[in-house]
Amino acid sequence: MHWPRLLSSLEITDKSPLSLATVRESLRLRATQSLHSKWAMGVPCIATLVVMYGSVPLWRILCLIVPILVMLEINARVSQSVLNEVNTDDPSHLSTLLNDMWWMTVINQTLVGSSVWWLGWGSDPEIATGATALQVLYVGAAMVNASTHTATFITGAWINLAMASAFWITRGLTGVTIALAMVGVGGMLVRLSRLMASMFHKSLRMRFENLDLLEKLDREKRVAEEATKFKSDFLANISHEIRTPVSTIVGMAYLTLKTELTARQREMVQIIQQGGQHLQGLINQVLDFSKVEAGMLKLDKAEFSLQSVLDNAFALNTAKAAAGGLEMSFDVEDGIPDRLNGDALRLSEILINYISNAIKFTKMGGVNVSVATRARSARNIELYFAVKDTGIGLSPEQISRLFQSFQQADVSTTRNYGGTGLGLAIAKKLAELMGGEVGVNSTPGQGATFWFTATFDLVQQAEESSVTAPARLSDHSRPAPVHVPELVPGEMAQADAAVNQLAAWVGASSPQALDVLAQHRLLLARLLHDDYAPLERAITQYDWPRAERLLGHAGYRVKTTEVAQDLIAPQPVVLVVDDTPVNLTMMHELLSPQYRVLAATSGARALEVAARAKPDLILLDVMMPGMDGYEVCSRLKADTSTRDIPIIFLTAKSQVEDEEKGLHLGAVDYISKPISPPIVLARVETQLKLRAASNFLLDKAAYLEQEVARRTDEIKDVQDATILTMASLAETRDNETGQHIRRTQHYVRSLARHLQDHPRFSAYLTDRQIDLLFKSAPLHDIGKVGIPDRILLKPEQLDADEMEIMKTHTTLGRDTIVAAEERLGHTVPFLECAKQIAYSHQEKWDGSGYPQGLAGDDIPIAARLMALADVYDALISRRVYKAAYSHLKAYDIILQGSGRHFDPDIVTAFEAVDADFQMIARTYADADTTGE
Repeated sequence: MHWPRLLSSLEITDKSPLSLATVRESLRLRATQSLHSKWAMGVPCIATLVVMYGSVPLWRILCLIVPILVMLEINARVSQSVLNEVNTDDPSHLSTLLNDMWWMTVINQTLVGSSVWWLGWGSDPEIATGATALQVLYVGAAMVNASTHTATFITGAWINLAMASAFWITRGLTGVTIALAMVGVGGMLVRLSRLMASMFHKSLRMRFENLDLLEKLDREKRVAEEATKFKSDFLANISHEIRTPVSTIVGMAYLTLKTELTARQREMVQIIQQGGQHLQGLINQVLDFSKVEAGMLKLDKAEFSLQSVLDNAFALNTAKAAAGGLEMSFDVEDGIPDRLNGDALRLSEILINYISNAIKFTKMGGVNVSVATRARSARNIELYFAVKDTGIGLSPEQISRLFQSFQQADVSTTRNYGGTGLGLAIAKKLAELMGGEVGVNSTPGQGATFWFTATFDLVQQAEESSVTAPARLSDHSRPAPVHVPELVPGEMAQADAAVNQLAAWVGASSPQALDVLAQHRLLLARLLHDDYAPLERAITQYDWPRAERLLGHAGYRVKTTEVAQDLIAPQPVVLVVDDTPVNLTMMHELLSPQYRVLAATSGARALEVAARAKPDLILLDVMMPGMDGYEVCSRLKADTSTRDIPIIFLTAKSQVEDEEKGLHLGAVDYISKPISPPIVLARVETQLKLRAASNFLLDKAAYLEQEVARRTDEIKDVQDATILTMASLAETRDNETGQHIRRTQHYVRSLARHLQDHPRFSAYLTDRQIDLLFKSAPLHDIGKVGIPDRILLKPEQLDADEMEIMKTHTTLGRDTIVAAEERLGHTVPFLECAKQIAYSHQEKWDGSGYPQGLAGDDIPIAARLMALADVYDALISRRVYKAAYSHLKAYDIILQGSGRHFDPDIVTAFEAVDADFQMIARTYADADTTGE
């Protein structure tokens, strides 16, 4: 049967799943620790019986201890019952369990709080003092309830402390002082308990929120996987249907270019046409590859002219080579017949693919196509085709990845030029269908030679004709430059202002430079002459470094650090990073009405612009030359000046693992191409609003950090005050020790700091450990609360029996601290240090000390330091059984004890810090008690 529910404050008002999960976890923690404390509390009860036996009537001790032991058994059963029922989702039942735990704590604290009355009434004051010390320790150990349920701890703590305070008020002025001290301790513990509860519940809520988020991510992952499968199935079914609208786009763009258009309109339609043609080529490659993979691609065998195939390949690539300033040539071996039987279309496809790649990857020099006979018989001929360029070349590792499906030589390099990685794979399949093979010979930086072989049937004819090489592409075949008239006198200032404006936008990496070109094209061409054409090409390709060099060559300075304020609208800045100029132009047109747009075509340039301009948002492509988008994102997040800039990936990589990688690297969003302009605008607007809100919260965060630091200092002050209060309880038993606690604290710290670099002590005496030693030192005689006054305050030397009782103060101190640790359910570094000091500070280096008779390094370092500090202070202080010694006499006694009583190295340190000891003794001297 459950306890009556009397406290409405224990009712659960927030019934959300997250709140109920937090309540369940709190109850589980409290019940588990209460269950484990059954034996931990039983041991101190038995110890109390042993220590108090003879000083307090046995019946009185049993009247206290037996109910506590019974209550411990009830605690265990209540706690087990809570653990069995805590997984319920019923808020009212959880409230019942909270009430059970509340009543259990209140009765526990009431029983412990009554100990001072049962043991102290009519007994010596030292018995009451010992009972009070146990009460305070029990309250401290019960602080586990402070974090899990503040009301339970506060109620129990005040009941306990109030009963003890009420007892001491009846004991005169000294008792009133102790009562006030306990009230102060209670106030500090209440404040500390509220802080602990707040932090505990926040940590639990964060834990459950994270678990909920992981479940949502898992569900979203499964949805994404299903969507990916659907996308793949859809692509397989719809690919052929895509050709019709793409052909329409290309055709209508061609027809539109035949009409009257403004310069801006013509530029946009040309971009549409180029994009459509590129898309058409990619679709054809994908469909061809799917046919090859499915075994559905068949070769057509028909008579064809090899001369026509070579002439067609030359004609289709002449414009591309001329635009790049390349020389293109053909070398054909003598005697190769013109008329052959085979698939001319597929032969042209391989040859044109090779030539296009060669032109694409070659910046300077030329491309040479050669044809030779590999083998010949009466019925067929095997031909060898080779395309040699003077381009970037390939390494052996890159060559190993060629001719594979969806593979390119090097993504970081070839993304400069586009491509799906299917062209060479298709060429390999086609060559194999024609009875040949493919290969490449290359050296990095020295060009490459791509070759393939194919076998054709010979055509029987009366007179065999031979193939000749197509005409060489030379300077005479390139179009003549267009004459541009000179500037008239009135146009010079206008043209100069335009080029300076252009230089400002180029320096800022802003596509606004395109608008300046469109607006002042004729003026700029007249002003810059031969420099204009390459400058326009560099700007339209967003090649800002080259544009800067060309402007500098023309005598115009480009500032890359800032843009004149009269050119900048007060708009958010968006940096778009993409290696494809067409995409940059499209994003500029989309975003520029609302935002100031910057553009970069490489990762290196993006890092430079981001560090300089500090944009509000970055739209980042993944597949780029040199440095891909993932690496750019990583570097931006690693740089303190750019890590807070939100990044949205805008890329054609649409697999779930690609998106997951991007978000894991720190991106705030991931948009797959082809894009939807409204979605891009909406997501950009959302992230910029979040960025503005984040900037607003930075000031709030700084304030909160200061507040947390202040609260942390308060908690440390509460801890220090609690420690001194506990130590003072022992000191009240022996009022002749005066400032002994403070002096020994500083003695120990002085010795530890001097020994911090000593080989024997350096590993132990860290700054943190020295701080723990300083805080732990006051508890070295905490066990004296259990020593009767007739022994502790005896005005002469103790006899043998009395001395044996006095020696138990080390064990009592250790056991008291152990009980507190067990109540907490885990070890605490501070208490571990205090336990060593309290238990072993009476050990001697030669093994003649107590309680264990440890010798040498078996004695904990903390206890060895305390031993010297404690003995020195006892020597220079007055006691009921002796007068105070002078410093010199105490100094000689300490030195004589080296190797017998004390660690020799610690005695050496004492000699070195002799002056510090004297200063500490004077600073914290007791009136008329310290020797001179």
